[in-house]
Amino acid sequence: ISSWTMDILANDDKAQETFDDFETLLDTVTLVPFIPSGDPAKSSFNVKLTWMSSRSWWEEQGTREGFFKIVLEEISKD
Repeated sequence: ISSWTMDILANDDKAQETFDDFETLLDTVTLVPFIPSGDPAKSSFNVKLTWMSSRSWWEEQGTREGFFKIVLEEISKD
């Protein structure tokens, strides 16, 4: 099984929405397609979000921004 650890930057006016979306993936154990290379012609994996850190926020020109870490684990390969 492959796994990936990533830092996610939640910025602009959708920062809270970004965090909420990832939190929903963690809570519902939803499988999502993941393409590590970013090239759709290359390998893709069906992954689940298995861990998510607490968010770290700061205020930037009246907008709340932040970051968090996630771990994705491969369930199947397409």
